[in-house]
Amino acid sequence: MEVEHQNLYGGSGIVKIAVVDIHLVPPFQSVLQYKIAPTASIGLHQHQVDSALLICTSGQGTVVMNKAPSTLTENDTVMIPYRAQISIHNTSDGENFEFWMIRVRS
Repeated sequence: MEVEHQNLYGGSGIVKIAVVDIHLVPPFQSVLQYKIAPTASIGLHQHQVDSALLICTSGQGTVVMNKAPSTLTENDTVMIPYRAQISIHNTSDGENFEFWMIRVRS
């Protein structure tokens, strides 16, 4: 089931998140599919419980982690460590920035 969020963590615009229903074994906690609308963003926040692997599936976006920006396009990945400060922005020209997030217990 996909859930739509407006201004997630103080970001802007619409972000849709779906939990992917697959069997996981520790240390993997969950797999989420994100769709960030054009010009939308996820505001600055911190992962309090786990680390995450972010895998871009389409579009282009910028992940700002601990104040350092990284541009991601299709098939790029980035590891988000436990307690990192992050924000995510769709920088695509008119398309969703889509990625999978695999959460890993730290």
